[in-house]
Amino acid sequence: GKTGAVDRAASLEGQLVQATGVLLERGDLEMMQLIGGQNGLRATEDQGVVPDVPTPAPLGRWQITGEICDGKCASGAMRPGRGIAHRACANLCLLGGGPPVFVATAPVDGDAFMLINGEGDEVLPPALVDYVGLYITVEADVARHGDLLVVTLDADSVEVFE
Repeated sequence: GKTGAVDRAASLEGQLVQATGVLLERGDLEMMQLIGGQNGLRATEDQGVVPDVPTPAPLGRWQITGEICDGKCASGAMRPGRGIAHRACANLCLLGGGPPVFVATAPVDGDAFMLINGEGDEVLPPALVDYVGLYITVEADVARHGDLLVVTLDADSVEVFE
């Protein structure tokens, strides 16, 4: 489906969980598509010690080129696409709560896939919605969270490639 896991995960915050689903992989990006219902994400019986969340390491401001996409399709659920059908599919996934990613044409600190940081409950900052599925150049603040890069895109700096 085209829905995220935020609602299912909210009640499990701070607990060890078991996730069940299909592993999607493309390049160095790995994502799990959870199975439906409570079986896809549930608290483990043995709660043990919850590991510390990695402290973000700021990597500075970068100018990056690539596209905003939904993480599910970018990680292998769909072939990379172009055009209006690709944009429509990505927008539906993002509207359903799928994680937005930036797929760069050149690696940033070794990674081409970066999770996009929204504010509060926003999955994708509203000023960036019109750029989903388009090749753009944008300035971004980049931080490493463990083995994941997270970017905060500057919507005022977006330039679209035709």
